[in-house]
Amino acid sequence: MQRLNLALWALYFLNIQILRSQSTTTSFGDGTNSFSIDFISIGNPANSADTTGFGRVNYSYKISKFEITVSQYIKFLNSKAKSHNSLIWDDTCGALGFIERNGVNGSYNYSIRWNGGNMPITSVSWFDAARYCNWLHNGATELSSMETGAYNLNGSTNTVVTKSQGAKYWIPSEDEWYKAAYYDPDYDKMWGGGDGYYEFATRSHSITTNSVTYKRGGDSFYTLNIPYTGTTYVGTYTNYPSYYGTFDQSGNVGEWTDSITNTSSSTLKYERGGWWSNEFEYVMSKLNRNSRDPSQRSGYLGIRLAAQVELTQNEASEWSFISLGSTIQITEYLGTNKNISIPSQINGIPVTKVGNPTYAKSIFGSYWGPNGLVPNTSIVSVTLPSTITNIGAYSFIGLTSVTNLALPSSVRTIEDGAFQHMQSMNAIDLMYGLENLGSGAFIDCPSLVEINIPDSVTTMGHSMFQLCTSLVNVSLSEKLLSISDNPFSNCSNLKSVFFRGDLPLAAGSWTDFSATIYCLESAVGWSNNFAGRQVYKIPSVYNKTQFASNRTNGVNDVINSPNSYNLYTTNQIHNLGLGGIMLNRNTNNQLVLNYQVLHSTDLHNWSPYQQYVLPITNAPSDKMFLRVQAVGP
Repeated sequence: MQRLNLALWALYFLNIQILRSQSTTTSFGDGTNSFSIDFISIGNPANSADTTGFGRVNYSYKISKFEITVSQYIKFLNSKAKSHNSLIWDDTCGALGFIERNGVNGSYNYSIRWNGGNMPITSVSWFDAARYCNWLHNGATELSSMETGAYNLNGSTNTVVTKSQGAKYWIPSEDEWYKAAYYDPDYDKMWGGGDGYYEFATRSHSITTNSVTYKRGGDSFYTLNIPYTGTTYVGTYTNYPSYYGTFDQSGNVGEWTDSITNTSSSTLKYERGGWWSNEFEYVMSKLNRNSRDPSQRSGYLGIRLAAQVELTQNEASEWSFISLGSTIQITEYLGTNKNISIPSQINGIPVTKVGNPTYAKSIFGSYWGPNGLVPNTSIVSVTLPSTITNIGAYSFIGLTSVTNLALPSSVRTIEDGAFQHMQSMNAIDLMYGLENLGSGAFIDCPSLVEINIPDSVTTMGHSMFQLCTSLVNVSLSEKLLSISDNPFSNCSNLKSVFFRGDLPLAAGSWTDFSATIYCLESAVGWSNNFAGRQVYKIPSVYNKTQFASNRTNGVNDVINSPNSYNLYTTNQIHNLGLGGIMLNRNTNNQLVLNYQVLHSTDLHNWSPYQQYVLPITNAPSDKMFLRVQAVGP
């Protein structure tokens, strides 16, 4: 057994060394202003998320091996800030003193002090980092724009800005950053009992000042005896990379991500990784994240970049495609692999659509012909890149061996019949951002059990889930404006359809349909029937104050009761169904149902209510109370 364990360790670390060798060097600039950045390839697309909800990425990408250094960033300043430019320089800049500006306006020159070229760049805002990405995207010369490319900034320093389609270099999303830092696809397989993620970006669940740059307890953080900083040279701890081979994602400096804290009301961006002057190990771990003003320039904050994975000539030859002007539509796969990753770009041009122009034919050769379905049984998985915005008609028809699909949040439109006859598909992730679902998109997917339509969807075509005979529950978008006829025809096991918003326009008739329809009591426009079917309205939630005036006489008041549940008196429970109060939004912005129902007669002693069936129509006593409590995630 000991020999086996030693062998496993040897194989594990050999695997780490192989993964480290995937580092590639990309050159930028020209002449005396040339430089390079090392990138690491991050594979294992569509990996599982951590228990924290972070880390799942549905595509392959690259991330810089080290934090961007002073010497790499100073090239940017010497190209774009010869004249004073407050967009990328002010008196707070200078990377903790490592950058010095000399000369006069119009011929400023930026130089490195204290041998700090290999220190991480700091005192850069999120907008500084975005402009650096634009500059790299456009060639990294004096003439290269820093306002467009990866991000359309147009002089902005305080608005919500999102990554452009086709960005070559960008600030990584939280999930991209998190996966590169903590994920290990072999962790669970090798040791068992894990979730595939470490606590720290050093392939470890603990850290010391010999593996991470931070101030622990009373330790001095002036590690290099430099007067103005406690940062260390990037990659100093050569024995402590992440699984993929990145360095310093725990400690040294915090790093900007491209993830916004609240898309509806805030411009704040998240920062990850911890920083040199903090003494708490928690701050260096995967559990810590901080929201920052994207215009903030701090000596604790630096940057790391993400980048596209380029196709080899052989890989590019596996795809047929057509030009859509500035983007590409993939029309057919010509290779023989069973596990397919659709490329994000071909010849430097982003792929934004998949779809075969031949009617009722997939991009993988399967089709619906005069004699019925001609399937593709060999392909078992398909991964889509984050550049895809449109899933064309019948793109995946007849992929009968694919069991699940994860669509990126970039997808806006799914056209007619896109996933028809995917007879083994039991799950599909539809992400927030999707707006339009074409007719018959999921016809004859008999293994599909449950589906949540994200709240961004506004229209659904006809016959959407026809012949999805295993489908049990469907939750529909709160922004749904119209749903066409017969969406659930021949869904023989369908039990419930929950409308999360106001009454949509229902076209045509709904036949072969016997499921229970639910809506919120507060929904506007609802009557007691929809498309000729009885609708059950979910009652309002009664909190403790409301309960005090509505409770059944003789029942004790609420004393020391929890506040994480919704309380109903039985005389107020009529057809209690799937309430919005029980729906939680997960990290992929999907609504999921996690709940338990307890009952009590005295509000002190609660026990599970085992006999309930949704909708609850048979509360046993007018002196009994039901507590519907959300649990997880």
